[in-house]
Amino acid sequence: MKLASGYEFRYEEMRRKGIRVGIGTDGVSSSNTLDMTTAMRLASFLAKAWSGDPKAAPAGAVYDSATKVGYEMLRTMGGQVAQGMLADLILVDLTVPEMTPTHDLISNMVYASSGSFVKTTIVDGRVLMRDRRVEGEEELRANFLGVSRKLFEKAKV
Repeated sequence: MKLASGYEFRYEEMRRKGIRVGIGTDGVSSSNTLDMTTAMRLASFLAKAWSGDPKAAPAGAVYDSATKVGYEMLRTMGGQVAQGMLADLILVDLTVPEMTPTHDLISNMVYASSGSFVKTTIVDGRVLMRDRRVEGEEELRANFLGVSRKLFEKAKV
C-alpha cells in the first residue's frame, strides 16, 4: 500500500482455491516496520475492505497465516507449540490497556496488539530478547549507524 502497488488482497478467494496465504513483513525499506502484529492487522483489514465483507480474513485465520502457515510454506517445523516443533515463542505483556480484556487472545493479537507489547522473544529455544532488551543491542545499533553513515558519505547523500 505504501508503494501504491494496489490494494487487492483476495485472501478469502485464495484460501477457497486451496492457496496457502502466508503473512510477513517486507522489511523496513518498503514498510518501515518489522512488526508482525501490524502486518496481521493490515492483512485482515485489507481483505475486509477489498471484499466488502467484515467477516473476511477472521483473526484466527490471519494469525495462522502469520504463524503456522508461514512455517509450512518454508517447510520448517514451527508455528505452533507442540512436540517436535521449533521452540519459537514470544511472551506478550497482557497488562497493557489495549490487551484488556483478554477474552479472545488471538483476536487481541491481530486487532489490538503491537510489537512493543512483546517482552521476550525465543527462537529455536534461544532467548534473543528478554524484558525488551537484546544482548549487545547498543553495540549493534552503533555499528549499524557507523556503516550507514559511511555509505551515505560514499554516495554523497
